Parts: sequence; C-alpha cells; structure tokens
Amino acid sequence: MKNLTNYLTESILFKLNGNNKWDDKVSIFDTIVPIKDKDDKYHPEFPAELILIINDKLRDDPKFLDLTDVDVSKMTSLRNVGYGAGGYGTARKLIDKLEEVDITGWNTSNVTDIHGFFTFCRKLKHIKGLEEIDVSNVKDADYALDSDLDNDLSRLNFKNGIKLNLH
Repeated sequence: MKNLTNYLTESILFKLNGNNKWDDKVSIFDTIVPIKDKDDKYHPEFPAELILIINDKLRDDPKFLDLTDVDVSKMTSLRNVGYGAGGYGTARKLIDKLEEVDITGWNTSNVTDIHGFFTFCRKLKHIKGLEEIDVSNVKDADYALDSDLDNDLSRLNFKNGIKLNLH
C-alpha cells in the first residue's frame, strides 16, 4: 500500500515531461478542484488529498490559509503538506506568499507523522490553533515547522521523547 500511496502522491504532484524529467512548469494542481462533503467539510485521508485542498484554497488568498473546514481525523500522516502544496510553478509562487494558517479545531489524535508539516513556507509567521493540536501519537516531527513562527511551541505535548526539530 505504501508504494501505491507514494506513486499516487508523485503522480498527483508532478507531471513528467517528454524527457522523463520532472516538469516544473505544469502541475496537475491547476486542473483538480477538491469537493466538500455533505457536512460542508473536506475529509482528506492522505497527504496528497490535503495538498490539493491547500493548493485550491491558496488561489483565493495566498496570504491566509483557512483550514478550519478540513476534517483531518482520519489522517495518520501530515507529512510535507505545506511543502508539498508548494510543489513547483504556480503553486510554489502561492505558498511563498503564505503568512498565516488557521487549523483551529483539527482532530489530530490519529496523526503519527508531521515531518515537514509546514516547512519551506518562507513567509509563514503564525499557525492559529497549532498549540491545541494533539501530538501525543506523533513519532516523526523532524523539520515539521520553520523556526520563524511566533507560536508558543512549548505547548505542544510530544510523548515518548519525540522532539520537534525546526527547519
């Protein structure tokens, strides 16, 4: 299953050009639009799905990303969702403008991996609701966030000796 997930993630994130090299000008993000469920929320199960939602929302306002209508309760990995949303081309230009994210109300009790969560978002200064997320099951928090955030990261309660390594 992991190989299939990796394949699908790579297929969604990038398009190969004729020379079998990653094409940094064309992105499938330009054509896929996520759809909310009946409860007016998105319900991603994999990082690639959340990346599509993030990318679509950045088109509306590249400085503020409201993810309060995203239910991540089924997700076990938030690996590279900010970085992955940046991708290449148009998406990279949008993520580079991001200054604030709101994840208030996220149920992250099943999440075990936040590696690269919102890394490489060059202007990101604040993630609203970050201090309230459940990180008790996280096993990988390497480079999860950039060190420029103004959040109080000491309020994140990691278990089992896990440390938040900043980029």
